[in-house]
Formats: sequence, C-alpha cells, structure tokens
Amino acid sequence: MNTILYRQILFYNIFIFQKKLNNILYKQILSITIDLIMYCVTASSLSLIWNGTRLLDFTHTRVLHQGDPLSPYLFVIFMEILSHDILKAVELNQWKLVSISRNEPTLSHLYFADDNLLFTKSARSQAIMVEGILTNFANISKS
Repeated sequence: MNTILYRQILFYNIFIFQKKLNNILYKQILSITIDLIMYCVTASSLSLIWNGTRLLDFTHTRVLHQGDPLSPYLFVIFMEILSHDILKAVELNQWKLVSISRNEPTLSHLYFADDNLLFTKSARSQAIMVEGILTNFANISKS
C-alpha cells in the first residue's frame, strides 16, 4: 500500500514540476519572441535606388499600424498569448465555461480575423477575473 501511495505522490510531483517548467519556458520564449519582433521592426533601415544610384540608408520613423503587412502576424502572436492565459484560467477552474446546449462542447473564447469573443458565466467574480486577464494582456502588449 505504501509503495502505491509513494508512486502516486511521485507522479503527481513530477506532473506539477513539468507544468511549472512549461510556464517558465513559455514566458522566456514569449519574451525573446517579443524582443526579436521589436528589434526587426525598429532596427531595420531602408535604402533607395534613384536613377541607378543608391542613396544613403535611412530608418523609418513610423510605428506599425493596421494595414501594415506585419500586422496580421503580430495579431496572431498576441492572440496566442491571450489564448494561453485564458486556457490557464480554465485549467485552474477560475474561468467558468459556457455551453450552448446540454450536449454541446463548452466555450471560453473564439477569434475571428480581428475580433475576439469571450464566453464565461455571468457573475461578478468572472468579470473581475476577465478584467485581470485583459489587464495583464494589455500590459504585455505595451512592452
């Protein structure tokens, strides 16, 4: 009996360790990815050829705007961050899922092009929790 209990505790501890390690690695990869994208966007320089002569290099001064060729890719990357935070809240049973009908799958969020739909139970605690996740997402997006 003690051997079975010992194995269960050991497997549980290994499971918890793997989850914590995955969260740490995810945050490090996320930070590196954001830094790399920002470097590519801000450190690039442009050069023009005018009547066969190459002009001096210059750096652009505009930031990314909607319609920029990079915008869709950045949107997908940042929505993946938000999705990860929502799924973590679901996993911790903080985000209460919504079901359309009894035998249908539950929903937490949907993304369409540039729109987000968030689904949760109608409760004050859920509104506070969603606000916290969105505030955290906004802070990450600003950095």
